[in-house]
Amino acid sequence: MIKSRASITLTELAEILGGKLKGENITINDIAGIDDVEPGEITWVEDHKTLDKALESWASALIASDNVYEKFREKISIPCITVQKPRVAFAKTLGVFYERHLPDRSISESAKIGKNVTLGDNVSIGEYAIICDNCVLGDNVTIFPHVYIGDGVTIGKGSIIYPFASVYDHCVLGEEVMLHSGTVIGADGFGFVEDSGTRYKIPQVGKVIIGNRVEIGANVTIDRATTGATTVGDGTKIDNLIMIGHNNHIGKNCVFVSQSGVAGSCEIGDNVTVAAQAGIAPHIKIGSNTVVAGRGGVTHDIPENMIVSGFPAKPHHEALRLNGALQRLPSLIKTIRDMEARIKQLEEHAGAVQQV
Repeated sequence: MIKSRASITLTELAEILGGKLKGENITINDIAGIDDVEPGEITWVEDHKTLDKALESWASALIASDNVYEKFREKISIPCITVQKPRVAFAKTLGVFYERHLPDRSISESAKIGKNVTLGDNVSIGEYAIICDNCVLGDNVTIFPHVYIGDGVTIGKGSIIYPFASVYDHCVLGEEVMLHSGTVIGADGFGFVEDSGTRYKIPQVGKVIIGNRVEIGANVTIDRATTGATTVGDGTKIDNLIMIGHNNHIGKNCVFVSQSGVAGSCEIGDNVTVAAQAGIAPHIKIGSNTVVAGRGGVTHDIPENMIVSGFPAKPHHEALRLNGALQRLPSLIKTIRDMEARIKQLEEHAGAVQQV
């Protein structure tokens, strides 16, 4: 990202954010978090704790929710833009000051372009990139250096492919897709069949179809289907270091956090969150609006609108109770051992009394 704007007045910024300015219409030159904000910059707060910290910082202005401002307006001594969602406003303000650094709209002489390739307007292809035969690249597609695009790939307009990413044959990327470095789309699904102690590879003849506005982080692998297609719905965001197996069907606006993984042939609904290091077994169905907590292990179907955690994954409140019981297990074991010792003493004492 590069700095694209030197300054802006708070009145202009409030209009962009759909907020209201409370206080003086000063000019700011950047936005930063509370811990590193400098004079002349604006920061954002979500509650009274972050507000106190921000007011002790060097910030020249604030972004805050309407509720926080109304509740603590007497202590706020610097200009403030009030909005409904400060975190969203923070993201939008970063977009006011910074833009993604993209190369010139040109095709490098060192790039290799195959036969029957269709290029839209303003396509950029970097040094030593390889575009194989029969590809279609839409308008304003950016291919960074050392990218490999296989035969028959389609890439929608406005998509960005960063260095050393690979898109294998016949895969489809929608509009405004972003692939970060090291990601591989369309490698073979992990399909083998055993016969007399030998594993034979099942040809993987399907493809991967990525929807619009999908962002895929660095070193992600999304495998092609055995037959048909592995699909990822519009608006889904995939963090770094994630594995998505063959023949999965992932809905819209899902979130996959780093080091999570999905085995093959799963169906995942819309707005599903799979947190860090969570794993999903093959042939699982997960309903829309469900959250799989960090390190959760899903081994059975999960209905919609659930929060699950633990292994095997279960409703989160049940997992918390089970974990609480496990934490008490050492003391319970000690109690049982003490009781056993006490019972043994009582038995010995009772035997001695009987002998008398």
